[in-house]
Amino acid sequence: MDGFDALLMDEPKANPPARDRRRILVVAQTVRPRDEWRQIQPLLPGKYSPLQLQSGKGLQSVYLARLPQDLGILISGLIARRGNAIHIADSRLHLASMEQLEHERWERHEVHRLSAADIGETEREAIIRARRGQGKFRDNVARVEHACRVTGISNPSYLIASHIKPWRHAANHERLSSNNGLLLAPHADFLFDRGFISFKDGRIVISEVADPRSLLKLGVDPDRPIEVGSFNDEQELFLEFHRREIFRNAI
Repeated sequence: MDGFDALLMDEPKANPPARDRRRILVVAQTVRPRDEWRQIQPLLPGKYSPLQLQSGKGLQSVYLARLPQDLGILISGLIARRGNAIHIADSRLHLASMEQLEHERWERHEVHRLSAADIGETEREAIIRARRGQGKFRDNVARVEHACRVTGISNPSYLIASHIKPWRHAANHERLSSNNGLLLAPHADFLFDRGFISFKDGRIVISEVADPRSLLKLGVDPDRPIEVGSFNDEQELFLEFHRREIFRNAI
C-alpha cells in the first residue's frame, strides 16, 4: 500500500479479555507518505518499518506494522487535515482516547446483554439509566451525598451522579447502590472518571500523570490536597476499587 489510506485501530476487549483483534478504518482522502516525507522519515522505526527508509515507498513484505506514538500522532493529524472525520486525542492525558471508546463499546455490550436478562422491565430500565447517572441511581446517591466533594457546590442542577466503581465493572445491585456514587461538578466528574483524582483518608488524591497546570485552572492544587470529608464503610470499599483499578499510577 503506497499511501496511508487506512488506520489500524483496536477492537474493544471483552471482560475478561478476549483474543486481540484489529479492524481497518478506511478514510476518504488518502495521504501519500512521499508527499509528507520530510516529516515522516525521521519518525520511522529502524526495524520493521512499513516504508522504505530512503524512498518512502511501501514495503510489500510488511502486512501490519506498529507505529511509534509520535509517528501515529503525526499521521492522524495529516489524515485529519485532508478533511477526514477522525478525532485527534491528546495522548498525554488520554482525552477521548481509544481507552474511552473501548469503555463505551463495552458498556453498549452490557446494555445489549441486559436486554436479554431475566429481570423486570422497571429494574432493567433503572440499571440502564444509571449508566448515565440518571433516574433511581441519582436519587439513591442524593440520599447519601449532598454536595460535590471537590468544589462544595450543593445545587443539584450543577452536579453529576458519578459511579465510584464504574458501571461497566459493577454488578447490577452495585450500579444502583447509593454508596457507589458521588455528586460531582462536571470537571471533578471528568477527573474522577478518568482516574486523575481519587479520594483517601478524607483527602483528594492526585495522580502523578495529571497535568498540574490544568488542575490549577480547574481549582485543584496538587500541592494543597483538598479535605473532602469522611466516607461510610461501603463507600470506602468502592473507593478502594477506584484507587486500585481506575486511578492512574505513574509507571
